[in-house]
Amino acid sequence: MSEIILEVRNLRTQFKRKDGVVKAVDGVSYALRRGETLAIVGESGSGKSVSVTSVMGLIRTGRQATVQGEAIFKGQDLFKLPGRKLMEIRGNEISMIFQDPMSSLNPTMKIGEQIIEPLLWHRKADRAQARQLGLKLLEEVGIPSPRERFNSYPFEFSGGMRQRVMIAMALASSPDLLIADEPTTALDVTVQAQILGLIQKMQQKKNMAIILITHDLAVASSFCSRVIVMYAGHVMEEGPMSDFIRNPVHPYAQGLLHSTPVLADGQKRLEAIPGQPPNPKNLPQGCPFAPRCGKCMDICRRTAPPVTEVSAQHNVYCWLCSADSRQGKEAGHGG
Repeated sequence: MSEIILEVRNLRTQFKRKDGVVKAVDGVSYALRRGETLAIVGESGSGKSVSVTSVMGLIRTGRQATVQGEAIFKGQDLFKLPGRKLMEIRGNEISMIFQDPMSSLNPTMKIGEQIIEPLLWHRKADRAQARQLGLKLLEEVGIPSPRERFNSYPFEFSGGMRQRVMIAMALASSPDLLIADEPTTALDVTVQAQILGLIQKMQQKKNMAIILITHDLAVASSFCSRVIVMYAGHVMEEGPMSDFIRNPVHPYAQGLLHSTPVLADGQKRLEAIPGQPPNPKNLPQGCPFAPRCGKCMDICRRTAPPVTEVSAQHNVYCWLCSADSRQGKEAGHGG
């Protein structure tokens, strides 16, 4: 079995505001092996993006924000590294494709310079070699006339083209770990397949580990081997993607799948998850999904559920699966 390249332990990220403390990530733990592709899925506001930007050290901590826990990357805790050492890892051994390319690209720099900057900064190539690699990457991500567009500025590209530039930047240094936050949102289906194929090709060549953050369960199921379902800063379910698709266990995971359109189902009506996600400044006592759960028991509202292993490497954060749930069933279902 391949080695663990990243292990996140009890990650907690909080933002302090005048009206309260926002618990954006609340006790997330997982391990990622070399060559593995992990999907993190969930509704907007569930803590997916904050969890990975915390791991990357991109949350400015201090009076307004705190990040606690451990993020062990290749034997080193990223949270304990000095700033210079962390900068040597970011953009080199770990790369990230950000969700919004317009705010992630420097509007005053030509895109070619932005693509080759990590290679030059980390001394992985001289300028001539870096330029050749940059042109090759622009061609591979589907940028037409790469030699001419190499000297263009971000405002001269469409949203989809800027997203492709971001992907080229992330792949330039052949990282050991690639974090992709909604990397294909602005792309049409044909280009989406092309980009995912390129990332998979790079993954096989480098034995690269990938964390894919997405709302698209169809993309996740075809691209990823494991999945984490997040809700209100918590991991609700974690396991092999094949198990999740065939037999989702947590009521929230079931709701996500039932609300996803499937062409083969014909006229089958989609089932929406009732209610709204909780306010992260005022999370409910017990299970955060309890107010929206049709299978909620009294114990769900009182006490946070334990993590239960339902099968090999398949864990669920739910009282319904716990051997201790009999304590809650004494009072029956609360609806």
